[in-house]
Amino acid sequence: MPASVLVDMALIDQAPDKRYPYLLVTGPKTRNCDTAGMPGQGEIGAMEDILDVTGNFITGVTPWRLAGTVTRNCERINYYYLKDTTGVRTALHRLYSRNYKDRAYVFSIQ
Repeated sequence: MPASVLVDMALIDQAPDKRYPYLLVTGPKTRNCDTAGMPGQGEIGAMEDILDVTGNFITGVTPWRLAGTVTRNCERINYYYLKDTTGVRTALHRLYSRNYKDRAYVFSIQ
């Protein structure tokens, strides 16, 4: 399936960065996508808005670095390196369930 991949290549010179040892993988699934799995009309803007809010929300919990974004398979996923995970899981689940309850989302911390 096709995909759109954005990667912050500047991070390669700093990897691994011991200040950000955790990887957060999160982002919304589309409400509509085409047969190739890419977001339908109007979805990209909505998904960007959700990811902007997500980044702002994480800022209130822990320092982070955005490593990249993948759009494919009817979802737009951001990959964040985090300094700490304390509170991130609860905070993001609360954000998604309160503000975006009409959307499914991907969430994992490694």
